[in-house]
Parts: sequence; C-alpha cells; structure tokens
Amino acid sequence: AEGSRQQLLATYVEQMFQRRGKRDDFPPTKTKGYLGWLARSLIEKDQTVFLLEQLQPSWLQLDRSRWIYALTTRVVVSVFIGFGFIIGFVEPALEEFSLPAVGAMLLTSLLMGIVLGSFAAIRFKRQLTAGEGTVSRNYVWSMLARLVAVGLLTLLVTSTIFLAFGFDVDHTGSVAYINAVIYALIFGVKGRRRSVDGDIRPVETVIWSWARGLSGCIPGLVVGVVLGVIDQYVTSDMQQNSVILAFAIIGGLLTGLVGGLRRGAVGSQDRPNNGIYLSLRYGVRVGSLFGLVAAVAFMVIFRFDPINAAYRWTILKFSLRIGFTLGSWALLWYGGIEVIYHAVLRILLRCEGSITPRYTDFLEHAVDLIFLRRVGGGYIFVHQLLHNYFARHKEI
Repeated sequence: AEGSRQQLLATYVEQMFQRRGKRDDFPPTKTKGYLGWLARSLIEKDQTVFLLEQLQPSWLQLDRSRWIYALTTRVVVSVFIGFGFIIGFVEPALEEFSLPAVGAMLLTSLLMGIVLGSFAAIRFKRQLTAGEGTVSRNYVWSMLARLVAVGLLTLLVTSTIFLAFGFDVDHTGSVAYINAVIYALIFGVKGRRRSVDGDIRPVETVIWSWARGLSGCIPGLVVGVVLGVIDQYVTSDMQQNSVILAFAIIGGLLTGLVGGLRRGAVGSQDRPNNGIYLSLRYGVRVGSLFGLVAAVAFMVIFRFDPINAAYRWTILKFSLRIGFTLGSWALLWYGGIEVIYHAVLRILLRCEGSITPRYTDFLEHAVDLIFLRRVGGGYIFVHQLLHNYFARHKEI
C-alpha cells in the first residue's frame, strides 16, 4: 500500500510538470530537490507554514556555514558602525581627519566583529548541542552582563588599536568612550535573547510611546553627562560645557528613542518576506527621523549662528555628519540588522544548495505546480502526503 501511494504521488508530480509547464530556470530535478529541503526543514522545525522571513541560522545544514554566518553578520554590522563613526565622530574626537584614524577605526571594527561573531558561533553550537534551555532566562541580569562585557571589550580594543596607531591618550579616550557606548547598545542590548533559532527578529510594526520615550531619555542624559565630564577630565579641558551637553543630548536621544519606539502587534502577512521588507522600511524611516532630530539638536547646542557665514557652514557640516551617523545607527537598531542578517543567511543557504537565488519566484512556481499553496505571506504543502513525499527526495 505504501509503495502504491508513493507511485501515485510520483505520477501526480510528473503530471503537474507536464500540465503546468516546465521552466528552464527551475527544472524538475532541481525543483524536487529544493522542495525536498523545504519539506525536511519544516518537519525538523515542527512547522507546517513556511515564512521566508522566519529563516534562522539553525536552518543551515553545516556547522561551518553557521560559523561563517556568525562571523560575517557581526563583521558587516561592526564595519557599518565603524564607517558611521568615521563620518560623524573621528574628526571631532581626534581634532583631525586622517588616513591613520580611518585605518584604526576600520581595524577596530573588523576585530570587534570577528570577536563578537566568534562568541555568537560558539553560542549557536552550544544551543544546538544542549538545546534552547541553555538560553538565559534572567533577561535583566543577562542584558546587564552583556552591556558591561561588550562595553569593556570595545573600550579595551579601541584604546589598544588607536594607541598603537600613535594617537595620544586624550584623543584615544574620547574615541573609545563613544565607541564603547555604541557597541554596548547595539551588540549588548540588541544581542539579548538572540539564539540559533531566533537570531533574526524582523521589525514588523513600530509604535511610539511618549511616556516611555521621556522616561527612557533620563538614564541616557545621566550617562551622557558623566561621560562628558570624564571626557573633559581626560582631555584636561573643563571649559567646554557644550561638549558635556553634546554627550548628554546623544545619550538622551539614544535611550529616549530606544525606550519610546516599541514593536507593536505583528502586521498582516500579505506578501512573502513581508517582515524583512517592513524591517527595512521602519529602519529607514526611524533612521531618517533620528538623524534629522540629532542634526537640529546639535545646531542648537553649538549655537548655530546665521550671521557668521564661515562659522555657520562649519557647524552645519558637523551637525549633518553627526545626524547622518546617529541616523545610520538608528537604522541598524530598528531593522537594519535584521536585513543584513537575513541577506547573509540567504546567501549561505544558496551556497549550500538549499535554496535558489530567486527563492520567492521559485516558491510561486511551486504554487503554480500545485505543490504548495499560498497562505497570506507564507507557503504550505497542499497535502501532508505530498509534504512527506518531497521530504524523502534529497537529490538537488
């Protein structure tokens, strides 16, 4: 009976290829192979509906691929942070814009990405071996520990590299402080609760709360004032009160926006990969808003003077650069990281031969062949028997 059932399903599959037409870019053998991987993966994950945006590093078949994923994603994000720092903060912190400064920051970013990526890969390996129970349940203490660990590590790495490049202690300290805060926020706070089955968390809906935003800016203002005072003490110049105010504004904006902007209810899944598209959209929108607010704030802080044209142009350039940098980091925070992680994962799945480059197009082709059925923005096999049939097919 089982043999007859398999033969019937094989006949059905071949008939669908004949009746619905064949495509040169998705030949039958390849189509069956890709559907076989999808069917087996859904069974392993105990899922029936496949959502493209829910792909996670655990879907990778090889341990080597998961290492490459962890390293590549963290390095790309870290270098993105570094470029933002070069544009907005290198010249103000070092009082110059030079190739050694650019090289030091890029080397710092690369090294930090490799270190953080290695930690992530080790965590993925441990979770796959021991199960998701290894993820800490005490989120508050876990987040604080990550904040301190990432901040101190960044402070140490940044200071060591900039001193090695010949920068003095005063200027190196200014760079290291800011870099440590950014890495602690992006890799410390955003790194909480991430796991091999939950490393990519699309931002599908964002809502704003004034109460949370105002209360959230308080710790940032306090920390900013403290860092500003420390910076003035280290640089032995206690006269530049605007610098302390700048640190406070940066801290307040960061924590205020982080606290006020929250993920809301999941939006309707009306198209494939909707979560990643929304992550990019919200990242760009919030990043643009953040950058604009930061630029205007800095113009006010440094007394934007409409009379003195030379001074006005200097402050305008500085404020726009700071706004661009903070906006780019906000873009990362509100969806940019998820887009980068998802793109790297898709590339690695293609390298393993699990998916095709135009995967959404392929899924729609499988719908046309009546192997899959579209459910909102997801896909489901038209019947459990067909699901099981493809799960047995391993040839690609």
